[in-house]
Amino acid sequence: GRDIMDGVRDQLKAMNLTLTAETLHKPTDADFGAYTARLRDSNCDLVILGTIVKDTIQIVASAKKMGWNIEFLGQAAIYDDAVAEAPGGLTEGIFTMTPILKLDPEDSRPSVRAFVEKYKKVGGREPNFAAQIGYTAAQLTVLGLKNAGRDLTVQSLMAGFESIKDWRDDFGSPAMTFSATKHQGSDSSYLCVVKGGRWVPVSTSPYGY
Repeated sequence: GRDIMDGVRDQLKAMNLTLTAETLHKPTDADFGAYTARLRDSNCDLVILGTIVKDTIQIVASAKKMGWNIEFLGQAAIYDDAVAEAPGGLTEGIFTMTPILKLDPEDSRPSVRAFVEKYKKVGGREPNFAAQIGYTAAQLTVLGLKNAGRDLTVQSLMAGFESIKDWRDDFGSPAMTFSATKHQGSDSSYLCVVKGGRWVPVSTSPYGY
């Protein structure tokens, strides 16, 4: 959550806006009534979530229970089927940003079909988003190792990753480029919203930041 808050503060400063309230909770917390009430009483326009799956659902449920209809915006950690499929349409309408869009198992592109079929053969089920980003991370790791060469050192591995330019995964995600001064491969993300119990892109074009 701290990384999320750092980004929120930087963006608010750039937009000349003010953070009206902030709450922190422990991983073991189950009652979010007091936290949600504090945010509601701040008269904020948007709630940014630095959360994962379970606490996201609990926080949204808490807001709905007190009749507070506020927009929520999360990050890639909540871009999960369990959030979108929360019973009773609980999370309908919440937003998130994600650097990679979930693949459609019915996607006809050869690279996607090959991945899905291979995964089903080994794992016995359809790949989920975690499998997708894991596969992308593995591909990047292999490429970095190849670039590093046979005499592997920490320095050669770093150089191997830093020499990756405009690399794209098999799922059509934004290109990734690294350098000695930039270790974040992509500066683009997609805005998605929960509609009908599933994550739907607001736009199929990513937003730069």
